[in-house]
Amino acid sequence: MQRPIFRLSEAISRNKLISYAETWRQIAGPALLKVSEFRGVSMIKDKLTLCLVISDPVWRQELFHQRRDLLSSYRKILKERGLAETDIPSAIQFRAL
Repeated sequence: MQRPIFRLSEAISRNKLISYAETWRQIAGPALLKVSEFRGVSMIKDKLTLCLVISDPVWRQELFHQRRDLLSSYRKILKERGLAETDIPSAIQFRAL
């Protein structure tokens, strides 16, 4: 049985993606995890952006008002995990399901 061969850059990208998702789970908590879905990190308008889907409109509005605090906590944890500043999102986007 052959093992899949991954390039180092693919492994690094996968590790970043895992860090992004785990960090969201860590700051979101159980109640928010029920209505949110991590969709990844993308470049949007020249900013690395945390992309989330929020199924409940009330939660989505509340998160919009708390976006600066959420993003600050998210960035702090990613820095503690050793991600470079250029790999840490500087914006957050909430989408409807």
